[in-house]
Amino acid sequence: MLLTGSAAFLAIAADLHFHGLLSQCDEPIHKFLHTHSDPFGVILFSALSFLGEFALLGPFAFAVGIYLFLQRRLRPLFIWATALLGSAIINESLKHLFKVPRPTRYTYYVWETTHPGYSFPSGHTMGVAITAGALVLLARHLELITPKTFPRATAAVIALSLAVAFALLYMGVHTLTDVLSALAISLAWLGAIALLLNATRRVSAGPSPRE
Repeated sequence: MLLTGSAAFLAIAADLHFHGLLSQCDEPIHKFLHTHSDPFGVILFSALSFLGEFALLGPFAFAVGIYLFLQRRLRPLFIWATALLGSAIINESLKHLFKVPRPTRYTYYVWETTHPGYSFPSGHTMGVAITAGALVLLARHLELITPKTFPRATAAVIALSLAVAFALLYMGVHTLTDVLSALAISLAWLGAIALLLNATRRVSAGPSPRE
């Protein structure tokens, strides 16, 4: 996960920097979705894109943190906080590194004129993908879901992340490279979180008994 996500992000970032084939698709896709949008789709995907808002993710993350604290799961609580805070730091750092302006054409959203911010990679996509992904990884680590259920939970995270990414595309607030880069870096960061959880499991298990 870590290597695959990192490699995919670097490939997308290089394509963006050199204005490759992928980034050249941003404007046509942006225009196509806006031209073929309808009122029902705007309402539906606007509501779906709200899943990436801090107003929703923040209280949810806090509730999970309280649960872990009350259960005295301090190491998983630390990893949960690391996953979410690290995601925010990574997103903001990359946005200020690449400084890709937010879309101003074919969009249903009006940005602040003083400081509209940057769009690469998509923060909403990362927020949903990493929050949902880290939750499933933690649930598996704490044995709240079984190995048989884990693939289905993972598939649900992928479906939700893709749905939010498409909703942002449909609303015209992000481009294809924005959401694909967000999905790639989310995969890489979740890979790092999975490694951290595995390391925690080995520490908790203690040294193997000698034969």
